[in-house]
Amino acid sequence: MTQTHQELVNRISSLSVEKLNIVMTFVHFIETQKSKEESFDNHIKRTKKPLTESRGVFKGKIWMSDDFNDELEDMREYM
Repeated sequence: MTQTHQELVNRISSLSVEKLNIVMTFVHFIETQKSKEESFDNHIKRTKKPLTESRGVFKGKIWMSDDFNDELEDMREYM
């Protein structure tokens, strides 16, 4: 057991039952956060595609109206 582990055990052993419950809740929180981070990282690694595979995915799906740059009727008095 490392010195850090031993120090932690010594400090925890003097806590009240109520505080021990708080420590256990916090430890559980830390454990679940780590597993969520790991699963998210693994998800990103599995689903991330190289940039070259992503190019052109919207080709033909986006268009602009021919009059996109024309003045708007409502704005003529301000221009």
